[in-house]
Amino acid sequence: LLEAEGLKVRIYPHTFTRSDYLAGSDQERASDLMTAFTDDAHAIICSRGGYGCSRLVPYLDREVMASSGKLLYGFSDITVLHAMLSNRGVPSVHSP
Repeated sequence: LLEAEGLKVRIYPHTFTRSDYLAGSDQERASDLMTAFTDDAHAIICSRGGYGCSRLVPYLDREVMASSGKLLYGFSDITVLHAMLSNRGVPSVHSP
């Protein structure tokens, strides 16, 4: 759907990894997220609600995320990331 709209979609290395009920370990998920904030992507669209997202907080570099200039799209448990960015004055979009 996104590609049909002309967007270039990037799938990160641990996107389809599984660890119990989560999409990979906390470190793997945080690593992919930090890569998205530091590579040449223009925006970050979270494909799911992010159950367990709050577990990533210790592994994230909030300053790097805030200074990236990238817009984050997501909903549900992704709200923890919205709050982190908002606390640094960075807008994000709460959406599916």
